[in-house]
Amino acid sequence: MSAEAILRGRISELVNMYCELCQVNRRIGIWDMRRHAECKLPLQDIDKAHLVKTERLGRQSVERRAVVKNRIDALFAEIAKFRLEDSNASPS
Repeated sequence: MSAEAILRGRISELVNMYCELCQVNRRIGIWDMRRHAECKLPLQDIDKAHLVKTERLGRQSVERRAVVKNRIDALFAEIAKFRLEDSNASPS
C-alpha cells in the first residue's frame, strides 16, 4: 500500500473519529440535562431508576469519549509524522 493511500486512510479515520466525538459529546449533554431536570424535582417526585439510568448512560458516553479522544490524538500524531517525513524527503 502506498504512503499516500495510508495517509488518506488515516485522514478518513480522523474525520470519522471527530464525527463520533461530536455525537458522544452531544449524548453526554443530553444525559446531563435529563439528570439535572430530574434533580430539580421535589425529593419525593424524583424517579430514582431514571436518575440511575441517566448517570449510567452518561458515564458510558464519557468513557467512550476518552477512547475516541485518545484515538484522535494518535491519528493526528501519525498524520503529522507522515507529513514531516514527507517534507524532509522532498528537496526544496
